[in-house]
Amino acid sequence: MAYVTNEMIAEMERRYGAPRHLDLSFEILPQEMTMLQGSRKHGRNHDVTVFIFRDRSYREFAAIAKHMFPAGAYRAPSGAANPGEDLEAGTIREAREETGLDIEIDRFILHIHACFTCGPVSESWRSMVFTATR
Repeated sequence: MAYVTNEMIAEMERRYGAPRHLDLSFEILPQEMTMLQGSRKHGRNHDVTVFIFRDRSYREFAAIAKHMFPAGAYRAPSGAANPGEDLEAGTIREAREETGLDIEIDRFILHIHACFTCGPVSESWRSMVFTATR
């Protein structure tokens, strides 16, 4: 079962607007490739990231720290839709799991296709970035 299909992405574009599309390629280190491949359980090759703003003034947003991050490093909440879960539900669930916040998605702002290489090994990845308010 596919985690994310083109039809699912098209539905998010209909609901939340057409995002900017980027195609990127990166050479990464062996330890980074190992981490990426470890996140590909059951064929996963995507993430959803959400910038959660306090309100529609868009001045303050939620950021999280992970236990493996260096002190003072933060990022926007992100994760994956589960197999059979639509992207909207996956994004809302990931936001709640990572922040405890209930959100309302505003916009689909960025859809990235990335190709990561490490020597002869390559992995394709999609990142979908949304804005939301709580």
